[in-house]
Amino acid sequence: MVKRFTNIFILALILFSVANGQLLGSWSTGKNIARDIAISANGQLIVVGYRSCEADVINSLTKQNTLFQVHRLDINSVALSADGQTALSGSSDKFSYLWSTKDGTILKEFKLATRVNHVSINENASLGFAIDSVDDRILLDLNTGIKKS
Repeated sequence: MVKRFTNIFILALILFSVANGQLLGSWSTGKNIARDIAISANGQLIVVGYRSCEADVINSLTKQNTLFQVHRLDINSVALSADGQTALSGSSDKFSYLWSTKDGTILKEFKLATRVNHVSINENASLGFAIDSVDDRILLDLNTGIKKS
């Protein structure tokens, strides 16, 4: 939710249950502007990619969040494996990274020709997909680290 008051933005993430409409949690993003959000298959982990180059990993059960410096420029897109253990992010720095949601460690890196606008990942985190700003579509083998055009 974004509310605007003069030149101040209040940013928050609010999670509701689709089944019953119950509020499951809310988190402030502080000064960060969220660019994309991904949720694990079981709904326990949420990853938020920020314009500040950082990614927030939020545990919806424990209400804990950890902020990681993942990229050098804006994060434009995030995707999360079904189990929530790994995330794939794409950035204006021309990189897509596969990284651990536990400690922020970069597991694989993929350099694209231009800004990465969108990423997605399959259920078991073996394949990724990235689209850059000139609409190049790249298949990413997340096991080997090989890009396939």
